[in-house]
Amino acid sequence: MSLVTRTAEVLRTDGILRRGAHLLLAASGGCDSTVLGHVLGALRRAWDLQLTFVYVHHALRREADAEAVFVRDFATESGASFEMLRVDVPAVHAVEGGSVQDVARRLRYEALESVRARICADAILTAHHADDQAETLLGRFLRGTGVQGLAGIRPRFGRVYRPFLATTRDEIEAWASKHGLRWMQDASNDSDTYDRNRLRHHVIPAVRTHAENAWPSVMTDTARLFQSLDEFLERHISRLADDCISERGTAVVLAVPVLKGYFEFEQLSLLRRALAELRGSGGAFDEVFSLHQLISADPGKRAVLRGGVVAFREKASIVIEASAPPADPRRITVDAECTFDAATFRIERCELSTVSFHANPSEEYIDLDTAGEDFILRPWSAEDVFRPLGFDADKRVGSFLADRGIPLHRRLRIPVLEGQHGIVWICGVRLDERARIRLETERAARIEYLYQT
Repeated sequence: MSLVTRTAEVLRTDGILRRGAHLLLAASGGCDSTVLGHVLGALRRAWDLQLTFVYVHHALRREADAEAVFVRDFATESGASFEMLRVDVPAVHAVEGGSVQDVARRLRYEALESVRARICADAILTAHHADDQAETLLGRFLRGTGVQGLAGIRPRFGRVYRPFLATTRDEIEAWASKHGLRWMQDASNDSDTYDRNRLRHHVIPAVRTHAENAWPSVMTDTARLFQSLDEFLERHISRLADDCISERGTAVVLAVPVLKGYFEFEQLSLLRRALAELRGSGGAFDEVFSLHQLISADPGKRAVLRGGVVAFREKASIVIEASAPPADPRRITVDAECTFDAATFRIERCELSTVSFHANPSEEYIDLDTAGEDFILRPWSAEDVFRPLGFDADKRVGSFLADRGIPLHRRLRIPVLEGQHGIVWICGVRLDERARIRLETERAARIEYLYQT
């Protein structure tokens, strides 16, 4: 079965290959995405597909400009549209810390989803393959991981689909050679700076010698089993979390009497889930085990975790909270700009004729007569209330954010704009009803809150 036929079958099974579908390819210019682009080009003619190739420029490598040009030309040859997006990974990493690769991955997928939503594409396709899966599982196993880690790369996640995940690198390179395809070589793949490269250069050759070339397929099958197990456990733990985990202002609280009734695996999973809710990541083994000791500890016992997070034992609960102080409030007036945390806030007068209503949550228009002209940009507190646009009653800011399904670690970074009547805007989320533009509005301003990505 040819690679085109196999890919078509995977996409048909996923329900996204149909006549006239619009598919977005995350194209890096490398061999893998070039081959996937070539396969999609063949399917385009048979299925009347609309294709868009997107190159995400991470501002990390000098070669990126040349790669973008290559992808643009390749898109033209393939009958596809082309878009390039820039994300400033170094700037965001300087603020957030952590792994550069993790920051780049998050910004890349956010950028791809923004394009997909704007052009109304049916799916985002990436060229992850069986060797990527095998390397991911082996790397996570060596670092230490649980069921979720051994589930590896998902064949689909949200609007992202990976049709090559059962295809080996050897098969992809053979297809490229057979059809005389050119691609760009990423010089960073030759460096041992990154863990994955060291694994690929020094460990996997020995694994191949022992397991021969079938090893990527075996690891892919293993990942599939762990994906099924992880899905089962996720549903189970979610049900337990409803009875065990709650929020108290900006802290996450676990009920110890309930925890004590669960198996140890369930306890560890719930503790990891609570930490992820606060911080965005579930933490290393030592952190989760430190939290686990608090179940049987005396009140007042504490555990200091990474990232400015502390946990302490109360009489009947474990409380996990961020110890890092929030950003300082900033005073701002009309026709000014300031930075807050990792974002830029702007406010400027505008003519009523320029006011437009759209779905962009980072931009709003306000009535200066009701909102005032002097504002404070600050973190929200547990006592804050506002009147959401379209509502006729006040609601607590924390409850409103929680009802929207925004994880706590992201909620904590969302500031509020306070004016003369109280909260004017939960920045990037919802305007206050009293600040909106009305028919009788005489003076307006445009407000904008943008993360520096």
